[in-house]
Formats: sequence, C-alpha cells, structure tokens
Amino acid sequence: MTAPRNTVDTGGGPGFLHGGSGDQHITFYAAGFRRRRADRFVSDEHIAWLAARYVSPEAPHGPLFGEHRTIVVTGPDGAGRRTAALMALTDNATLDSGRLRELPDRAEDDECPLDPAEIRPGERLLLDLTRTDDQRVRDLRRDLEAFRHAVDHQDARFAVVVRGEQRALLPEWNAAMVKSIRRPPGRAVFEACLSAEAIPLPTTFQVPDNLEPYLAGSPVREVADLAFLTAEAARRGARDTLSDWMREAVAAHVGRGHQAALLFREHQDPTLRALLVVAAFLPGASLDDMVAAENAFTTIVKPPREERHSLGGSYLAERMEKVKLHVDGRRDVAFTELALDKAVRAHFWTYFPDLRGQVSDWVAHVAPRLDTESATGLVEYFAEQALGTGPIEPLYALARRWSEDAGPKPLALQVLDAGLRDDTRAPEFRRFVYDWARKSRTPAGFATVMIEACTVTIAPARPIQAMVRLHYFTRSDDASVRDLARERLLELVYRRNFERWLIHRLATVISHPADRAILLGLRVPDWVAAGSKTRNHLLSLWRPLMAEGIGTLPEAPVRAWLAEHPLLLVEACDQQVRLLSRLYAFARDQVRTADEESREARLRSALALQHHIDTRMTAARLGEA
Repeated sequence: MTAPRNTVDTGGGPGFLHGGSGDQHITFYAAGFRRRRADRFVSDEHIAWLAARYVSPEAPHGPLFGEHRTIVVTGPDGAGRRTAALMALTDNATLDSGRLRELPDRAEDDECPLDPAEIRPGERLLLDLTRTDDQRVRDLRRDLEAFRHAVDHQDARFAVVVRGEQRALLPEWNAAMVKSIRRPPGRAVFEACLSAEAIPLPTTFQVPDNLEPYLAGSPVREVADLAFLTAEAARRGARDTLSDWMREAVAAHVGRGHQAALLFREHQDPTLRALLVVAAFLPGASLDDMVAAENAFTTIVKPPREERHSLGGSYLAERMEKVKLHVDGRRDVAFTELALDKAVRAHFWTYFPDLRGQVSDWVAHVAPRLDTESATGLVEYFAEQALGTGPIEPLYALARRWSEDAGPKPLALQVLDAGLRDDTRAPEFRRFVYDWARKSRTPAGFATVMIEACTVTIAPARPIQAMVRLHYFTRSDDASVRDLARERLLELVYRRNFERWLIHRLATVISHPADRAILLGLRVPDWVAAGSKTRNHLLSLWRPLMAEGIGTLPEAPVRAWLAEHPLLLVEACDQQVRLLSRLYAFARDQVRTADEESREARLRSALALQHHIDTRMTAARLGEA
C-alpha cells in the first residue's frame, strides 16, 4: 500500500478492478490532502502513514522476522508484500527510519549494488525485486549470499521482496526464511484506511451487495484507494450516507474516463476546451486565478477564435456549466463530479500530444504567478502527465528555469522531487542530478536546488547515491555551492553513520583540493578510526597535509583532530623529526594563545601529543639500535 491518489480509467481500461499483474502504485492527491511520500521514499512520515493504515497480512508461519535476520517476502500480486516487509523492518513504525535503507537492484554511479562493507550495525535493509527481470535476479545470487552473511555479522535485518515465481532464482536459503503472505481481509483494510482519515466505519455497517466484490477480491492497494475516495466524497458533502459515498467513489473509477471523453466530443468550441483543460490542471484555484490562467493558455496555445465583443456569446458561468464546473457561487474551481479533473487531464494529455510542448510553456509562465497551493498543484499534475507518457525533458527545463537566483526555487525542487520519486523515471532523474553534479560550473541556483533534492528526496532511501552527488557538488567553482554541499554531505554522513564510507571515498577517488575541507571538517568516532582499513585510509589522507606543513591548515579543525586523534597525526608524520616538531609547535602555540576557558583542554591535548611523539621516537631509536 502506498499513499493513494485518484486512479481513473481513461476509457480503455477495465475500470476499478485491477486488470493486470503485479503490485499497483497509487497515490492520492485531493483537496484537503497534503502530498504523500511516493513508494520508494522511505521516510519517517511515509512509514508512520503506512502504519496508521496497515492491516497485517495472513502469514501462516507467524511473525515475518523470527530467529532469522534475513527473510524473503513473497505472495500473490496485490497482497501488500512490500508494505509487509517495510512494517516488519520498522516494527510497525516504532523504529527510526533513519536506520532503514532501500538497496538498488543494479549498480548506480559505478557503485556495487550489494556491498557488504556498507552495512551499518543494526541497519534495516530492503531489496524489492518484484520489478526486476529474471536474468538480473540470477546475476545477484552470489552477491545476495555474501550480503546475507554480512547482515548477520552486523546484527542488521534484511528483507527481500519477490514475486512468487522468482523464489527459485534466489540462493537456496533456509526454507523458514521464506515468508509467503496472503492478502488481508478487504473490509479490515477499508476500515483501517477510513479510520485514518477520521471517518470510522460503524460495526453494524453492511457493505452494499454491488460493492462487496471490490472489498473481497481487489488488491490491497485498490481497496485502500476506494477508502480514500470514499473519504473525499464524504468531505465534499455530496451525499449523507456511507453507502452513497462508496458508490460515488466507485463511480469515480469506473466512469470518469468515459465522461471526460464525452466532454471533449460534445464541446468542439476551442474556448470551451481551453476552459476544460485549464480547470482540470487548476482544481481548487481561485476563480480569478483560473480566468488569468485561461487567458494565458489561449495566448500560448492559440486556439482559433473569432474576434467578438466580450459581452457577446456565452459568458463564463455558461461555459463553466457546460463543462461540469460548479457555478453555485463558489469562488474556487471544482468539477461537479469527484475525480473528473484527473480524467480530463489524462484524456487531454493522451489525445492532444501535439500540444504538450505548449502546455509546458504555459505551466512555466503561469505557475510562478499563482498562490503556493495552486502552483504546487499545477506543477504536480503537469509532472504526473509528463512522467507517465513523456516527454520528460520539459521537466528538466522547468527545474533549470525556476532555479535561477531570482526564480521560484521551491517549484524547481518540486519538479525534481516528482521525477526522483517516480518508480519508473527515478533512475533517469538521479542520473540527471549526477551529471550536473560533476560539472564544476553548474549555475549556483540550480546546484542549490539539486543539493536540496539530494538531501530531501534521494537520501532517505538511497543515502549512498545522495552522498556521491553531494561529494561532487563540493567541487563546484562557486564557494557558496561548495560550502552548502559540504555541510549537507557531513550532516548526512553523521545521521546515517557513513563515516567509513566517506573516508574510503576520499582516499580512493581522484583527489580534489575541495576534499581537504571535507576531511578537516569530518568528526570521526574512535571506534571508526580504530578499524585497520579506515586508519590506513586516514593516514594516506593526512600524510600529504603534514608534509605540506601544519601551519598552512586552518587552526580550528586541526585543533579538533589533535584533541580527538593525536596518535593518528603523529603516525602521519612518518617519524620525520621536522614534521613532528612542527606538529608539537602548533600544539604549544595553541596553549599559549588560549583563553582561560579553553587553556586546560588544550594543555591536556598538547601533553597527550608530546607523550605519543616521545613514545614513537623512543621506539624508532630502539629499532635502529
């Protein structure tokens, strides 16, 4: 189950009942709802949202995680396999999702998709293979086996989600690790979702006979979608009984595509069709904003129209009534039928492909002139259509255009956010950010927006991909971009305990002058620095700095490293008396220039440094003897 949005038949599909195989990904955006996290965005908000609506599937073997730390979750399509795995990993939202990470099924940024060395102690890991082709699953067999052993060693948990027929492609693990679930009762799912929307289902309520099949046989996602549309019908106040609300919700799925097509067929007048399209992209906007947006639409799209007096022909209320918009004194734009706006957008985008480029220009012009809520909705609806059928290049162009220093950066971030959350297009958008991150002259405004996208959207589920991109942004020619990227990179490293990963990257990728500031600003726990590989990497990073001269480095970060890891800096001098003398002189000067409050701490640091120097030099003399 994911946060649902209106899913409407466009006239050629089977209607509400799931007509194809595989899990459905449905997201619901309607008046009164805030945007929900897309399925692959594993955040505290998304986990809590799922937990409030979650009904445990029927699992014949008890809890999914028992004595094993790795499980394989499978079951029929539509049973809620992924959600069940997420809830098991997070103990029904009692675990901080900062310890939860989704693994890619293929390499990105030249990184290994399943690297045992990247597993953090106690981490919770999800690998969803339900959309992965069989050959790729076979290719992962050896990596999966090594990864599972590392999970046990790190006291972590690992859930692999597969389709039923994929089980034979996995390593031959203990049969008890395979957890086959069954679909939870439809009424229970419906009731939980309604309750989460503050609409309790009475215990005596009888589901109408013609609606019972939806609860009994539909995939979990569709039952959830029916509940959300039922809640929206209740909020609209169009009916006064739960049965009526349910019927209206079902009608929103089954008949809206046909209604949208009928509206376009019945109204050949370009001005009416323009009004229809503009209203569909601006539900909830004020009437004045809609009129302004309609004028801009007719200017950009340029439908043929005769010159006539503004008081001639049909006036606004008449035109609104013809295309099923409210004309009852409401001051905001709304269709009289639930979810009709969604169907109109889908029909227009599908059957008027030659206008897509002009609609992109219209969105670019209109969105910054609207209030925040209307602009957010317009961008969301436009991105939804573009991501579904393409082309997606206009979304890239909008992100660049709106990220200019004087432009509406929140809209630029929203465009990137929509692409990065889309199950199908997300890899293309991650690659888009990656390519721009590697360019040192990326415009500062655009770089800032992409840095925020890395932090907010990529990092929760894919922290390594986010850190790779942030690292490249630290190499920008613009100082403000470098500083912001470094700050966000270190924050992410600390939050997710990826200090070892960052040290390894600094030591093994092609070095850059900007890496020095990252190293100096990095705080490394003792237990991390004590690891043999990590310590060797740290020594390789500090040796050139010590050889260059401790006096050339900023005082504050060097002082912090001296206080936390004095022996490391001594070892980085490689027993060279000249370098050790400089290091000790630096520590001595820090004591001499300290104020009363910090002098004692700096003195202790200098004495510890002196002890390590004496010990190393004595050992060296004895070795020579």
